[in-house]
Amino acid sequence: MIITKFKKFLYCIFTAILLFISACSGGGGGDSFASVSGGIGGTGVSFGSVDGFASIILNGIEFATGGAIFTINDAPAVEGDLEVGQVVRAEVNFSNNTASRVDYAETVRGPVQAVDFVNRTMTVLNQRIIINDTTSFFDNVPFDAANFIANITRVEISGVRTVAGEIVASYIRIRNGTTQYRVIGQVDNLNVAANTFEIFGPATRLTVNFAAANQVNLSNALADGLVVEVIGPVAAFAGNIFTASDLEDGLELNAVVGEQAEVEGIITVFNSVADFEVNGQSVNGFGATIEFENGLPANVADLAANVKVEVEGTLDGFNIIQATRIIIKPDSFIRITANTDATNVAAQTITLLGETINVTPTTRFEDKSAIGLPQFGLADIMTGDYIEMRGSFIGAQLVATRIEREDPDTEVELQGLVDAFLANTSVTILGNSLIVDAGTLYFDENDNAITAAAFFAAINVGSVVKAEWDPFGGLATAVDEFSIEEL
Repeated sequence: MIITKFKKFLYCIFTAILLFISACSGGGGGDSFASVSGGIGGTGVSFGSVDGFASIILNGIEFATGGAIFTINDAPAVEGDLEVGQVVRAEVNFSNNTASRVDYAETVRGPVQAVDFVNRTMTVLNQRIIINDTTSFFDNVPFDAANFIANITRVEISGVRTVAGEIVASYIRIRNGTTQYRVIGQVDNLNVAANTFEIFGPATRLTVNFAAANQVNLSNALADGLVVEVIGPVAAFAGNIFTASDLEDGLELNAVVGEQAEVEGIITVFNSVADFEVNGQSVNGFGATIEFENGLPANVADLAANVKVEVEGTLDGFNIIQATRIIIKPDSFIRITANTDATNVAAQTITLLGETINVTPTTRFEDKSAIGLPQFGLADIMTGDYIEMRGSFIGAQLVATRIEREDPDTEVELQGLVDAFLANTSVTILGNSLIVDAGTLYFDENDNAITAAAFFAAINVGSVVKAEWDPFGGLATAVDEFSIEEL
C-alpha cells in the first residue's frame, strides 16, 4: 500500500503525542511497554503461509472453511487445491475462527536460471530466491546438484520479500510444463515514456515492458512502490525483459480500516517499535505484547530488519496496523531426523533421540510419507514413525518450527550447536557427547571432504555441526559423518 507523505507526517505527529503522554503518565521508559493480552476478535484479514489443514491453519489459528470461496491466481478453486507453505490472504472472523474467502497467488512462476547449492539460493525470472529450513518442497526432488538441476526447468514459488527484495521461499513446486510466467513485486524506476519499470530487488533486476499490457484489473495507477502482479506467456521473457500481457493487483494484506488484521512476514523496514514495516505493511507496535512463538516474553531489542514476525492488530485510517501483539519467529538451525520415541498430544510434545520437542500452533506439519495425509498433525504421529524435525531453542525449550513424516529409513541425523569438543575424540551436541573413530568422515560447509584435523580446527563452541549415522546403532556409537553447517 502507498501512504502519502502528508498522511505519514500527520501520523508521526500523532505517534509523538502518544509517546509524550505515555512518558508523562509515569510509565516506564526504554523498552518497557504496557502488556496487552494476546488474540484478536471480530472480522478482518489474515495474511501468511499455510501451516496445515484441519480446515485451514493460518498463522497458528485453525479457521473453519465451510462455504468459503477459494481462488488461485484469480481462478475458482477448492481447499484441496491449496498446499502447506503457500502464502495466502484470508478474509476471516477471528471471533468464531471462520474464513469466508481464501486467495492464493504465486510470488513467482518462471525459469530456473541459476542455482547455488552452497548458499541455498536460486534465480527464477531474475528474482533471487532464498531457501531455508522452513521451505516446503513438493514433488520429492531434493535440493542438491544430483537431482535438482536434472529434474527442474521451471518452478512455482510462494514466499515473502526481504529488505533487499529477495524472496524467502516457503513453498516450491515443479512447473516444467507451464506456458505462463508470473511475478508479484514492487514497482521501481517507473519510466512512463518508455512504458517500463523494474521489479524491486537485487541485481540483475527484471525489467517489465507494459506497453501492451491489459491493466483493467489494476486498482491504482502505476507508481513506484505499488505492489503488482505481472503476467505473460513464456516467450515474453527474454534478455532480462518481461513483456507483460497483464498487470493486476499483487496479493497483499488489503485490510479494511477499523477491522482486525494479522500478517506474517519479514520486517522490511525498522525505524522503531512504533514505526516498522512487515511485507511493506506499516505497523505501530507501541504498547504491543512482544513474545516468541512458545509464549516466552521478548522485547524491542529482539526486533530488527529481516526478522520474521507475526503481527496482530487493527488497521487505522492511515493504513497502519496498530499492533496489540507481535510474535517473533526465530531461525531454525536444529534438526533431528529419527524414529519417534513418543508423542504427548496433551502436552503438545514429541520425543526424538531422547529430546523433548515442544509443538506450537504455528509448527508446520507435513506428511511426505506414502500415507500422505492431507490433514496431518501431532495426533497422527505414532511411536516409530520416521520424522524430520527442524526447530530452535527459545529459552530452555526446544521448539519445532516444522515436522515432516517421511517413509522409513535407516539414516539418523542430529544437527545443532557445538556445546564442547575434544579433537579427534568427540563433539557434544544438545548435551550428547558424540564419539568418532577411524571410519568417521568429515565435510566442510561446502560439502567438501576434509581431514579430521581440518574439521576440529575449523569448529568452535557455538558452531553448527551435523552428525549422521547410517545405519543408526545409538548415540553411543561412532558417528559415520560429521559436517559443518551454516548458522
